[in-house]
Amino acid sequence: MSDTLNTNEDLTATGAITSSNSGSTLVMQGDGNLVLYRPGGRARWATNTAGRSVSQAIMQGDGNFVMYGPGGEYIWDTATDGHPGARLVVQNDGNIVIYDPDGNALWATNTDIVHQAVPGFLPSTSGFHFSNSSFDHVPPIKIDILGNQIGIGDAANGLCGGMVFAARDCFEAGVPIPPDTAAPSSGPLFDYIVKRLLDSFNLILPAPPLPFMGTPTPPLGPGPYTYMWLMNPALADHETDASKLGLSPHGRAWIMVKEEWPKIKADIDNSRLSPVGMVEVKSLDPTQLGKNHQVLVYGYDLDGTDVTLRLYDPNAPDSDSVTMSFSTANPEHTTAVLNSIVPTVWCFFRPAYNLASLLPDIASHIKSWQHIGHANGVAAMAAINGKLFAATSDNRLWWRDPVGNDVSWEHIGHANDVVAMAAINGKLFAATRDNRLWWRDPVGHDVNWEHIGHANDVAAMAAINGKLFAATRDNRLWWRAPVGHDVSWEHIGHANDVAAMAAINGKLFAATRDNRLWWREPM
Repeated sequence: MSDTLNTNEDLTATGAITSSNSGSTLVMQGDGNLVLYRPGGRARWATNTAGRSVSQAIMQGDGNFVMYGPGGEYIWDTATDGHPGARLVVQNDGNIVIYDPDGNALWATNTDIVHQAVPGFLPSTSGFHFSNSSFDHVPPIKIDILGNQIGIGDAANGLCGGMVFAARDCFEAGVPIPPDTAAPSSGPLFDYIVKRLLDSFNLILPAPPLPFMGTPTPPLGPGPYTYMWLMNPALADHETDASKLGLSPHGRAWIMVKEEWPKIKADIDNSRLSPVGMVEVKSLDPTQLGKNHQVLVYGYDLDGTDVTLRLYDPNAPDSDSVTMSFSTANPEHTTAVLNSIVPTVWCFFRPAYNLASLLPDIASHIKSWQHIGHANGVAAMAAINGKLFAATSDNRLWWRDPVGNDVSWEHIGHANDVVAMAAINGKLFAATRDNRLWWRDPVGHDVNWEHIGHANDVAAMAAINGKLFAATRDNRLWWRAPVGHDVSWEHIGHANDVAAMAAINGKLFAATRDNRLWWREPM
């Protein structure tokens, strides 16, 4: 099925056109309504012409898309006449756009889906490779919750909060996740996850006054208080007359949509992972706390008022497909939360997080280099869009998946005399031996490198915070904007004997010829 309606093509004849990724379909319905659908039959946009008889929905030669009734009766149009040869396209980003022959956009539904994610994080590479449900029984750790001694440390009940906090710790510290595929039952890794489990309960936060007055905002003091507040069967799922007047707390939907989702979105927009507590049971019994769960949000898709969170779930190791979806359309009404592996989520909130200093023994456990495959004749590497790219000494460009085992490199083009590479803003950058700077799209086939400036005596490159950084053979550090034309490099410091550079989590890393690893602030 085509994704394009060209000149003089009639949508009533084809019935529908679908984006090439099958994510969006424009349907000319028999009831006269033209509707854009997402997977699962969810309507995203419509002309609101149901009840009209439509005999033609045509991309006219004058560039206008028009719906006509019997006898040529006008029903609806895009008002894009005066642009002969225009075409209508259902795009992979969810938007429907009419373009003129020169590629200029004339009209759009403005229904594009916003995709945002923390760069470099995927559960399959940055999450633990064992399941939260596979821990052995150990003596429980007990905490006092409303006068009850509750065991939260029996590993057989799961250590999801500890795994979530520890995974974020490792990612932000630039420490590789341990390769272990079996859950530990003792030792430094186990001890660290248990410690972070306790931290995930925010036990050091002061207790809120009881009874709660007004509308509290999670986290409501220590994590157990927050869970008990949101688990309370008396808390409404929706707004009530009293809550609208400020006489009682807001309901769960309001808390999720108006208070917690903006915090999660801000985290992801600022390239921060966002821990989330999921309330899966309604009960006043504090012994039911263990039936709740924690996950780590690493991205979101925003389609109008529909939100899909991408999750690292400790119960689904190595899975990059776990999601949680909800609508922000009406926080005054009960809002369903659909989790791809959890049957019921009543509410969610973002607990307070602080980066912990990795303990020396855990650091030694997980900082060792792991052999994961071959990299023959590599002269330079970079990473972007979930792929590793390598330029080899025989002037070829390759890519492979960044996974922890040996997989084939795929030849995707040429990379002549490359000495350094970096990636940012959807482009691969390469410095060559003839002191020139080039870029190309990071796609899986051969495309031309475009010459965009000079790169004199570059030994290594990296990219972060909207800048290209280069260490040169005269031991100096430079930066420039990653744009497609020649601009000046600015000298910003020293970089002695640097052999390779990389950038992640707000830091520049450099390996020097004396076999030492360094970091510095990029600014």
